[in-house]
Amino acid sequence: TIAIENHYGITATSDDVLRVLEGVGYEAIRANFDGANFVPMGDDPVRACRRLLPYIAHVHCKVARYTGKGRHEGWEYCEIGAGVMNYREIFEILGGSCYKGAVCVEYENPADVVGGTVISRRALRPLLEVAS
Repeated sequence: TIAIENHYGITATSDDVLRVLEGVGYEAIRANFDGANFVPMGDDPVRACRRLLPYIAHVHCKVARYTGKGRHEGWEYCEIGAGVMNYREIFEILGGSCYKGAVCVEYENPADVVGGTVISRRALRPLLEVAS
């Protein structure tokens, strides 16, 4: 399995990701769902999760907050709980589909990588129970 991450450029929105996946039309090409990467592009992560659900093979968990200074259309990534993302609903969608792939914390703020990752893991733990 090769998982293509939604990450700006040709995979900036769920429409873009679907166009690539459906255009390739090969079952081993799937999606690495990173809901926070949809936020700066104006694509709702919950809606994107529903649309991409049949293709999701891997999940990155992070959040974004708008500061006007972030390098992604004014958005910057931060620890889970300090930004925009409805993981409860995303995990309900994944759990309802019997998703069994990995759910990974992806912390991108270099200021305190260890602290931000620990905070994010702690924030995700009770939300993951929704999906089980």
